[in-house]
Amino acid sequence: TFLAVFLRKRLHAPLERLDVALDRISGGDLGVHLEAEHPDELGRLMQQFNRMTAILRQRAVDTEQRAEDRSVARTRLILDAALDAVVVTDANGTLKEWSPQAEHVFGWSRAEILDRRVVDTVIPPEYRQSHIASLERFARTGTDKFLTRRLERIALRKDGTRFPVEVTVTLLRSGSQWEFSTFVRDITERKQSQAALLASEARYRAAFEQAGVGMVEVDLDGRYVRVNRAFAEFVGR
Repeated sequence: TFLAVFLRKRLHAPLERLDVALDRISGGDLGVHLEAEHPDELGRLMQQFNRMTAILRQRAVDTEQRAEDRSVARTRLILDAALDAVVVTDANGTLKEWSPQAEHVFGWSRAEILDRRVVDTVIPPEYRQSHIASLERFARTGTDKFLTRRLERIALRKDGTRFPVEVTVTLLRSGSQWEFSTFVRDITERKQSQAALLASEARYRAAFEQAGVGMVEVDLDGRYVRVNRAFAEFVGR
């Protein structure tokens, strides 16, 4: 009986613990650690087992770090290559990322503007309260009308000049915190083209209406689309 108890304690029980530990490692649990109670062959085996699990844990950490580094590098490449300015802020509106195109569009370098608030830098004074209200609404409800929509806004450059932009804001999850990723496009040229087109149409409309001769526009079926006053007087209609 004494021999059976001795063998149970010194041989069978440690082997059972080792077997359970191996099952846990097979299931992905690398936090297993065995206590070597005696400096015998089984004790040395458990020490080797602990060294093995320590190596596996370090390899897992290294693999995860390499994957994170690759992800960060890919993100950096995307930001650097993006045609639109990319601006990332936390839920309080503090700037956490600023792409090279954002530097070009707004005139602020990345080093100058990181950790400053959007509301204090690129938003004109008359729109700042509205921006703060949107952030507060998101904090209360988890959503807001400015998300995932293309919006036209007025932005502020570092030198104080204003210019029209098109912005799209999406949500990002960073650990347990929310962040906003904003794509900003300078639409100054588009607005100038639209204004030039409207001015051209206005000039054409004025010339059409005020012409001393009858002028008409017809569609491909010969139906009148537009006639001026001179033509209407000429035909008595």
